[in-house]
Amino acid sequence: MAPGGQKAASVGAVLEGLLDRESSSGVCGVVCLDHRGFTVGQRGDLVPAQASRLADIATDCAQLKPGAAQPPLVVVETTMRTISIATRDDLIVAVTRKPAER
Repeated sequence: MAPGGQKAASVGAVLEGLLDRESSSGVCGVVCLDHRGFTVGQRGDLVPAQASRLADIATDCAQLKPGAAQPPLVVVETTMRTISIATRDDLIVAVTRKPAER
């Protein structure tokens, strides 16, 4: 149970809600990983086939500035997609978008 006696939302429901809310800004997919790279949930398209590598990227980038108050937001651009990787508590959330038009 969540605080206040309300039922906690499942990871899938949270990811689906994020995908629905952000689809107008170009979000195509979202994946949630634990700190070891295991997928907790994923929704949508353009999510990398080996999403566990996103956890390595987030961990390695956080080591660039070890004493930082917040972990870094990492953006990876490729010709196939743009991936924004953020760490929240013990989870890593990556949001995928179609590549930017040039």
